[in-house]
Amino acid sequence: MARETNNQIGGTHYKECGIEPVEYIHANGLDFFRGNIVKYVTRDKDKNGAEDIRKIKDYCDIILELDYGIKRTIEDDIKDLEIRLKKE
Repeated sequence: MARETNNQIGGTHYKECGIEPVEYIHANGLDFFRGNIVKYVTRDKDKNGAEDIRKIKDYCDIILELDYGIKRTIEDDIKDLEIRLKKE
């Protein structure tokens, strides 16, 4: 698909994608939160690694709260911290 967005600004982390995130997001009518999840999962290995995965988790929590009324609990935070500490 020829389009103006072929001019990626700020890196080349989407250049090798079969379909760039912006095309997928637009074609599927995704909202801001879901669009960012697509963006971060597409680039994590080529750009910010674990930081991008953490951003995905944050956007998932936002969707759970805003769309489904499920709020993240302190227990969720403790479980995540325990998992991280076991890995270190």
